[in-house]
Amino acid sequence: MKKILSSLSCILLISLSVKAQSNAPYKSVGAWLGAAHYYGDLNTSTSILYPGVAGGFLIKNTITPRWAAKTSLSVAKLGFNEKNSKNAFQQVRNLSFKSILIELSEHVELNFLDYFREGDHPKYSPYIFTGLSFIYFNTNPKYTEKVYLPFTLAIPYGLGVKYKINYFWEMAVEVGVRTTFSDYIDDVSTVYYDENNPFGIAKKQRGDSKKMDKYMFVGVAIMHSWHKTRCPHPY
Repeated sequence: MKKILSSLSCILLISLSVKAQSNAPYKSVGAWLGAAHYYGDLNTSTSILYPGVAGGFLIKNTITPRWAAKTSLSVAKLGFNEKNSKNAFQQVRNLSFKSILIELSEHVELNFLDYFREGDHPKYSPYIFTGLSFIYFNTNPKYTEKVYLPFTLAIPYGLGVKYKINYFWEMAVEVGVRTTFSDYIDDVSTVYYDENNPFGIAKKQRGDSKKMDKYMFVGVAIMHSWHKTRCPHPY
């Protein structure tokens, strides 16, 4: 009898807890998969014809129906070859690079609608985000001249749409740009340094150091949320 009463109490507690927590802050964990694309001295257009694979893991804290904070760890493959450029000079120069980029980010999201797990809130909401990213890049260029730090900071910003599948699961589609504080993601900047450089003349312009490199993520995320509900101990 005690076990039966305990089980009934647990069911009642969960029911009340679900109702109470529909407007309570909650956490989610998940993963995302998509594509990445680079923009810089080699890819000077808005072309997205040569994307690389990207993905990662995330932890999100939905604080209010309008605000959420997200921490993510992502890995992306970036690259470009000037033989694919429409610029005749770049085709002749024929520089290229490949890079494995690792990003640790902290985002703040602003929902356009009052988005929470349950209650009278909408099941979806568009949102915008920004934050700060720390990135490490392992560039493998066709020809390099200068030693530089393989890590930098970036400002992420973008938009997306999130959707509640059910009480525990949600998904999001997101597009985000990262403006970095480095012009060496592609190993191209400032001037040529080496007298023996086969691609250019020493001290002549190699890249535009006034414009920092950028990259973009496009992806779909699946997240699982949880909450704590303790059942009474049967005596």
